[in-house]
Amino acid sequence: MIYNPRDPDFSFINCEESILYLRIGYNIVTYNDLWEFLYEYDVKTLPESFQYKFLREKIQNSVSSHTEESINWTMDVLLYIAKNGFFKYKEVYLYEYGRLNKKTKHEIIKEKLEKQLEKEIKNEIDSHIISAEYLEKQRQLSLENEKNKIPEVAILKF
Repeated sequence: MIYNPRDPDFSFINCEESILYLRIGYNIVTYNDLWEFLYEYDVKTLPESFQYKFLREKIQNSVSSHTEESINWTMDVLLYIAKNGFFKYKEVYLYEYGRLNKKTKHEIIKEKLEKQLEKEIKNEIDSHIISAEYLEKQRQLSLENEKNKIPEVAILKF
């Protein structure tokens, strides 16, 4: 099993709410001696185990502002720490989100969402442009057909 410090310092995380969730979750795991369980835990084989439900419920009840997403995130981080260690989590976090690029987790997520939205908007605009171009071509073809038609009044009936 991986060694984890008794009282880790989560101050490298740039979000006070995330720090709170992790500190409480970390302390629940430590107090209830669940590190070994999480270390050996496999979501595929034990998705509804008693210990996992117990831990999840304790974390959920610990902070009133917890949402389903924040609980899932907290559980994922605790599982990662159990399997890889606190210091590895810190290293990965700093590389991906932290002070190496001076952006908070929320700023990075916001940027990703903005890029995704920009892409979706561009695709939507492109599809409208294509539709408008198609409609314009159809209109022009229709006008050309109208020009090429012989007016009915010009047709002489014998």
